[in-house]
Amino acid sequence: MKQAEKAKEALTGAELPTRVEQSLYATAYRGMSVEQREVERAIASTIIYFPGLFGETDGVINEMDFTDPISKAAYMHCASAHAGGRGWDMLTFAEALRLGSGETPGLSIVDIMDHNTVALSGFALVEHCTILRNYTIRREFSRALVETLDREKGMDASVMVEHVSAAIEGVITSLFPVSENTGAEHAFAELIEKVEKSMQCGGALTGVPSGLIELDKITGGFQEGKNYVIAGRPGMGKTSLALTCAWNAAHMYERRVILFTHEMTRADIMAKIVSHLTGIPTQRIASARLTEDEFRQVLECSRLIEKVGMDIICGVNEIEAMMGMCRSIKNKKGLDLIIIDYLQLCTSKNFKRSDNRTVEVGNVSRAVKNNALKLKTPVLLLSQLSREVEKRASKKPKLSDLLEAGAIEADADMAMFPFRPAYYWPEDYPEDAVELDVAKNRMGPLANINLAFNGPTTWFHNCEDVRYKSVPAQAENFFEVNRREVDVPF
Repeated sequence: MKQAEKAKEALTGAELPTRVEQSLYATAYRGMSVEQREVERAIASTIIYFPGLFGETDGVINEMDFTDPISKAAYMHCASAHAGGRGWDMLTFAEALRLGSGETPGLSIVDIMDHNTVALSGFALVEHCTILRNYTIRREFSRALVETLDREKGMDASVMVEHVSAAIEGVITSLFPVSENTGAEHAFAELIEKVEKSMQCGGALTGVPSGLIELDKITGGFQEGKNYVIAGRPGMGKTSLALTCAWNAAHMYERRVILFTHEMTRADIMAKIVSHLTGIPTQRIASARLTEDEFRQVLECSRLIEKVGMDIICGVNEIEAMMGMCRSIKNKKGLDLIIIDYLQLCTSKNFKRSDNRTVEVGNVSRAVKNNALKLKTPVLLLSQLSREVEKRASKKPKLSDLLEAGAIEADADMAMFPFRPAYYWPEDYPEDAVELDVAKNRMGPLANINLAFNGPTTWFHNCEDVRYKSVPAQAENFFEVNRREVDVPF
């Protein structure tokens, strides 16, 4: 009550007439709650100590979101330096305040150090910015409502409703301004820039190559901001396919890749890579059943692996934590491709757990897609398929087989199903035969791509036409053999 009275008195010099208005004023003008002050200090500390992360605040917050003077001054100093292409640190900020720039002139570096909390990492910067923005939205709506009700005392109810609506509309306009770059002409300029970039490459891939020739012809390389779903039943090789793409991109094309795995350890992932490099079966490497010569081959792989830009992270299930790590790595080292294995094991702290698993997975799927756009980085998202596939005579998957399918299908720019017919009919199909069914492609044609799978090393390769001994009656018309010429043998 005292807080509300002080706020009202400071603003109008009058007493609060009603309990309703007391509550409204308390909400509108408490502004500098302990929680908000700590959030502002955390943001200010992070952008001062880690200048490379400042770009993550772009489009999320601005100086009007800050109520603490020093935090606001810190943000404005960083924003000014960022816009001018200059660097900054704690000393440049202290000097700017000493010279009287900003809203808190005359402060020393001791004041700033006492004010700012130590930023342990930048993983949660965007989350902190979102929290601060939510404070601003609540504060501004409450302020507009309180001021309108206070000003319109004694007026007709219908007139008051109109004024309140106008005040709320004004807040919406100020908080969510429409960018000047939303016109069709700007979209056209972006298209021309992309086409010119592609032409300058002389027909080369504009995205991140997978090393699988026929797939790269369809995708043009994995494109920034796109969400690529790889889905399959157990045993179809979805993890191996994603790992093949990751290693090829990192090793052959020197791209920076991050792989999040929820089912395998880092040693398991590395066993697959080493198996591919040495030709020693994965199972023997994992179980340490090696000869001295084979062990020597494994050790020799270290010289190659240590030069590859690939991060493997296990045990992180929250999508916010994963994307925070991606932002940090992108700012420090650069990041070209994100792989998540797999969707159904991901969680989100921003969404309440729901009894409806479809809704829960859908929320995570949309979070992945949104972050891919923000990071301007392609994401390979692995997903399970439902058991309905097993009931079908052909065993061939469809988009509707995606587990918790609705949102996953909607959020995917491309959906691919690796399918190994020899898994179901080992006597009728070559063990290495794989069809990669591109069942959805938002920016291009659908396709059935023939690949080869090396079972002992669990690795995918380019191949020539896959030809089969016979087609079983129960699988008639399930598989279309595409005869293509491929220059690179496996």
